[in-house]
Amino acid sequence: MAIAVTIRMCVCDKYVKVRCEKQADETFKVAIKSDRPILQAYAKQITVLTMEDLIDQDKSRMCAPRVRSTDPECLVPAAVFDAAWMEAGIISKPGEEGQDGFCRVRPGLMER
Repeated sequence: MAIAVTIRMCVCDKYVKVRCEKQADETFKVAIKSDRPILQAYAKQITVLTMEDLIDQDKSRMCAPRVRSTDPECLVPAAVFDAAWMEAGIISKPGEEGQDGFCRVRPGLMER
C-alpha cells in the first residue's frame, strides 16, 4: 500500500503531493506531483530510493546538494522523508497511535 503526503507550501502558496510505495526489491518508488519546474527536476532524480537513502542523511541522494536544488525553506524534501519513512515502517502511518504527521493537510485540498 502506498503512502501519499500532501503539503501546502506557505512560502509559495503551492500544494504538492508526494507518493511513496515500497517495491518487492525493498526499494521505494517516489512520485512528486507539482507544477514547479524545480520540484519536477528534483522528482526525476529521486524516483527510486534505497533504505540507505532513508536512514543515512550523509549518503542520501535526497539530501545531496547536486540533487536537492530546492529552496532552503521548501518542505518537499521533508515530505519525501515523511512518506518514505511511513512506507518503510520507521514512523507511524496516519491514524496509528494518534500520529498525523507534520506536513499532511486535509483530503480534498489538492482539488482546489
